[in-house]
Amino acid sequence: MHPYFVEYYGNPSSHHAPGMIARKAVESARQTISHLIGADSDELFFTSGGTEADYFALAGTCLKAPSGRRHIIASAIEHKAILSTIEQLKQNGFSVTILPPDADGIITPESIAAAMRADTFLVSIMMVNNEIGTIQPLQEIGAMLKPRGILFHSDAIQAFGKIPVNVQKLNVDLLSLSGHKLHGPKGVGALFVRRGITMKPLVPGGGQENGLRSGTENVPSIVGFAKASEIAVKGLERTAKKIKRLRTMLETSILSQLPGSRLVTSSKYRSPFITNIIFPMVDRDFLLARLGVAGIYVTSGSACASYSLAPSHVLIAMGVPENMARNAIRFSLSSLTTESEIKHAVRSIVKIVEPFVITGLTNA
Repeated sequence: MHPYFVEYYGNPSSHHAPGMIARKAVESARQTISHLIGADSDELFFTSGGTEADYFALAGTCLKAPSGRRHIIASAIEHKAILSTIEQLKQNGFSVTILPPDADGIITPESIAAAMRADTFLVSIMMVNNEIGTIQPLQEIGAMLKPRGILFHSDAIQAFGKIPVNVQKLNVDLLSLSGHKLHGPKGVGALFVRRGITMKPLVPGGGQENGLRSGTENVPSIVGFAKASEIAVKGLERTAKKIKRLRTMLETSILSQLPGSRLVTSSKYRSPFITNIIFPMVDRDFLLARLGVAGIYVTSGSACASYSLAPSHVLIAMGVPENMARNAIRFSLSSLTTESEIKHAVRSIVKIVEPFVITGLTNA
């Protein structure tokens, strides 16, 4: 990224030499990321991050929907970026069906089939849930929607660079991506839009991003996003195998040493990078604070909603009792996580929680 801050700093919309160099870098990054997801470069549009990509996908398509197609289907465990956008679309005359997951956090194709109507225009189901890690059956869902002409969007922000993502195999029409989830810079994302889909421009102005999102492109971040994507996908299989082993170590060590703790889901359809564990005997905020002192940084749900005192909407949708959902902790692993860090985390958690298990008391 560094040269595009200090040397190749031209505006990519300018026609002078520095601008042309910046434009070439943006288009090279577009080609890199689109190739990694099985798309063509003219189907990828850069955004300021995953939230904007999600909003762009839903608002950009739905505000161009025919008058007789005003029904949206989404899951109850979507990121707030999706659920909040849907609330806005309801104010624009759209009707919405929100589907609960099963007890393991999976949205089944059968539940979507049962919710479909003659006026269904779009379905949005995230690929990997950001709080519990469940992987949704996108390929089957997309294959069912395609012959019916229903648009299919997926938030793949927790998937890209961690598990295989190919828009052709997944049968999706729109796909949201973000840079910082795979060690790229914060504040940059992208949206795949299958060629032929009509979109309402997200930001009017100078006509950048093929007229759909105006504004001078964030060249250094776009370059960084592409390089991080390239690195992550290149080592994906090896990294996933390593992280799955570390996640298993984390889970089994905690559950074996702290009776009463339990996994939110043990589904085999999970990303190895996320786990969510309930500690019913210890107050969530107490545990988070003590772990922070030990240098272990975890959350009680989505990082975007971590300041909320309410229990996770994902866990509540799964049927987890509210008192249990309030004491659930999300652990996120990455390609940089080490075995010694896992062991340190287990020791720290056991040291904090074990006294409450032994005495039978609780501060929850």
